[in-house]
Amino acid sequence: MLSPNGAATAANVASVEDISLTPPVRNFWDYLQRQFSNRPPRTDRNAEWKALDNAMSPLLYSFVRRELKWAGGLALKGGYWINPKLGVKLCLKKGNVFYCGKMVGNYFDLWLIHRGLEWYDLPRARELLWAWIEEARRLPPSEHAIPPFTLDPAELDRIFFCVMFIWGWENKYRGTAKALWETFRKINGPIRTRRLQDFSSNEYLLKFFRYRIETPSERFLVEKISGPRKKEEIWEVWNSAYRRR
Repeated sequence: MLSPNGAATAANVASVEDISLTPPVRNFWDYLQRQFSNRPPRTDRNAEWKALDNAMSPLLYSFVRRELKWAGGLALKGGYWINPKLGVKLCLKKGNVFYCGKMVGNYFDLWLIHRGLEWYDLPRARELLWAWIEEARRLPPSEHAIPPFTLDPAELDRIFFCVMFIWGWENKYRGTAKALWETFRKINGPIRTRRLQDFSSNEYLLKFFRYRIETPSERFLVEKISGPRKKEEIWEVWNSAYRRR
């Protein structure tokens, strides 16, 4: 059974619109707790469950992004979808659901919640999920591939350029990813920055810089320069229009 360790706070209680539950429920944690507590153990791991797991594994990104329509974004290394409003994350490889580092369920539990079904209606729930899988398989494989970022890289370019070179003070920045992220956060504001999963920490910004080294942007130039200390990475970011002068 899922235990949120006491009364749910405003931070981990989301509205129906946040989690796309059907039918509507007042409290996500109450519903989740009841759903998981009624779940029979899957100790048998029979062939039917294994076939369902194997079929869902390559579709989990589409499942959470397009079917559940969860808020949040990709983890730094892309292996999880994180929903900060609910305090949970979904493994995009095996479909396990984690809350506060503890596994509390899997994709099938989320499917039951999403469709408003109960475990006593297991055959119908499986049938509906298989129907969803068949429909999803008709889409191109690229629709199910996990992208490098939550947002499209072109959109990230637009945001970064707007913050650093339109709202910002310079046409050129130099420093570590952490120092440049602090500058980005100061210009953009801490709340807006926290809500941008792909720019929510200096580690995410470093990932973005490394991506733009391999695939350059038309809006700005990114260059990596070795720092004075071993393995230190100093970055220079230029406004492309300024650099061409």
